Amino acid sequence: MLKPYYDWFNSLTQVNGQQPENTLLKKELFRGIDLQANKANFLGQQLSNARFELSNKDSNWLININSSQIAGQLNVAKNLAQ
Repeated sequence: MLKPYYDWFNSLTQVNGQQPENTLLKKELFRGIDLQANKANFLGQQLSNARFELSNKDSNWLININSSQIAGQLNVAKNLAQ
């Protein structure tokens, strides 16, 4: 669900694998995303009254999920090859 947005964000801030000096959008300044939805489909699960909080940590993304059906956290490595 968030991967297309992450890929798009990466494409804005990288040129040939390097972050340009004059970029307006620097990943190290990006702290997180807070999304709320009445209905959401997350990993095949229909969620209602869902809130997703994505936080930028040193080596991973922390995703907090809270809805009427589930609540929890996911830690996702920034470098998925790790």
